[in-house]
Amino acid sequence: MTPIRARQARDALWNVVTAAVEALGIPVELKFRDNRLINPADVAPSGMKAAVNLYLEPIADGRYLQGDPESWDVQARFGVGIEVLGQDDSARFALADQIHDAISDAIRTDYTLGGVVNYASAAQCEPEDLKQDGMPGDTLIGLSVEVDFSGISPVG
Repeated sequence: MTPIRARQARDALWNVVTAAVEALGIPVELKFRDNRLINPADVAPSGMKAAVNLYLEPIADGRYLQGDPESWDVQARFGVGIEVLGQDDSARFALADQIHDAISDAIRTDYTLGGVVNYASAAQCEPEDLKQDGMPGDTLIGLSVEVDFSGISPVG
């Protein structure tokens, strides 16, 4: 596989995540490297709002590939944040799960991210629910995705 930069692996992951979310046919805000949470004022009292955010976590490891002085075996970790804000707990949980499942299934199905990387997998899932009196509930899911690729340097 041709050596690539980490941003190319990130862009390939973003394409798979975006396609998975858009295929759901529901309004989900897609954000890139934007860690702001949804503003509760933007959600109608009986409504819901969902967002997906992609961000790069530190590169985990880069090892020299024997016999190829211009390639490194790089493992990067990317974060995909899923947030759903709304009053109805069961509907909020269901929507968060639906978005999570769509993204996880898309990565499992296209584990080379369109032929750009060697292997990608959803590695860890951290759900969290936040509730305050008088405010809509907030469900957050932090999904870590490990991506292995041939890089042009130890850090891609």
